[in-house]
Amino acid sequence: MNALLSIGLLAAVAALPAVAHAAPAEAVTVTALATGTGVAARTLQGERTHFAADGGKVWAHLTVDNPGAPTTVTLVWTRDGVERWRIALDVGTSPRWRTWARRTVRARDQGLWSLTALDPAGVVLASTEFVVEAPPGPARAAR
Repeated sequence: MNALLSIGLLAAVAALPAVAHAAPAEAVTVTALATGTGVAARTLQGERTHFAADGGKVWAHLTVDNPGAPTTVTLVWTRDGVERWRIALDVGTSPRWRTWARRTVRARDQGLWSLTALDPAGVVLASTEFVVEAPPGPARAAR
């Protein structure tokens, strides 16, 4: 009788649907996103939000907390509401992973820019804005 009960229980258990128990995803977070004039020793230099359209560079610097496996964060550069560029940045496992990208700005790049950091699923992690303006004109001599 015990054998019949055991066989019955095994048959009932075998008929149950398999349930996958995925490990909870460890969220990637951007703890800082800023713009500046350069990066030295993995640190943003000359932090600012206004840049001259004179052939200089705008550097975007991100600090990312990634407790999980290495991944990417996509940085989307948008001017006046139109996407102009996107780049996938590698992010390793670290509570303070720093990464960056840069873009040269010229006269045709004048306008309001936004930077948006996305996780691999396209979820917005952080965003910021900056302005590219006409370079200052030559100084006029006093009369």
